[in-house]
Amino acid sequence: MDLFSKCFARIDRAVAHSNNISAIWNETDLGEFIETEVQVDNTGEGRLWLREVASVLPLNIEMELGEFLYQLRAALDGAIYACAVQDSGADPPPRVSSLEFPICEKKEDWKKQTRKIAALNLGRQRFIELMQPFEEPDIEPALRIGNFNRALRHLNDLARLDRHRKLHGLCTAVVALKPLLRLPPGVSLHEMRVCETGNLTGESLATFVLSGWKTGMTISANPNVDLNISLQEIEPPCFSNDYLSDRLKSMVFATRMMISTLKNNKWKEPEGRTLIVG
Repeated sequence: MDLFSKCFARIDRAVAHSNNISAIWNETDLGEFIETEVQVDNTGEGRLWLREVASVLPLNIEMELGEFLYQLRAALDGAIYACAVQDSGADPPPRVSSLEFPICEKKEDWKKQTRKIAALNLGRQRFIELMQPFEEPDIEPALRIGNFNRALRHLNDLARLDRHRKLHGLCTAVVALKPLLRLPPGVSLHEMRVCETGNLTGESLATFVLSGWKTGMTISANPNVDLNISLQEIEPPCFSNDYLSDRLKSMVFATRMMISTLKNNKWKEPEGRTLIVG
């Protein structure tokens, strides 16, 4: 059997868990969890927001996410074991208990992590180093979702939270917002500002000013919003392609490509540690 076959099988299993997350989310009646609120003061200035009325979204989403993270992390660790077997010619390889795919956010901590891949050849070691979060480039927001360093950082952060603390805190995130107001007779919309927002945190989604508004009038609103699943712990999206579902796809793609590169074993490390492709 190919040494890396189980690694790719784990990635496929992670994809199955992400598909389950999507299916559960699509079947969830958000009306049970979200309600719209709109208020207008006596000057005609108003605001619109959404409020989560239930503290717990479907628990099985959190369980699927934990399994997703575990399978990707295990796939990376399994790839290190496979590489060590190839490079040492022994199965099990030397120092098997220390073998692990290192993930390091600070460059000054990297030397402490290299013991985990000491059994690998220098080309593979160098490739793994280049994939580390501390090598994340400064690129424009629209391109960050495809960056492997960033995907590895997100995988490590979420897996660590899942492993050491508790299940993740699910919440909803606003993807697109085009609110509609039903105004009383004689009242017109003078101005509306739609706020940029990520997770629902109680902040206003839109503020507006009405002309002709009088105390005692009533107003209703439709947020006309698309909602996506999110987590309380993650950084807000940096672009429209950077929500949780996008990040899960990015983690899968990055993991698959990194393991494929390690399997191909074509990275060469000459004197002077200048990276070339052989």
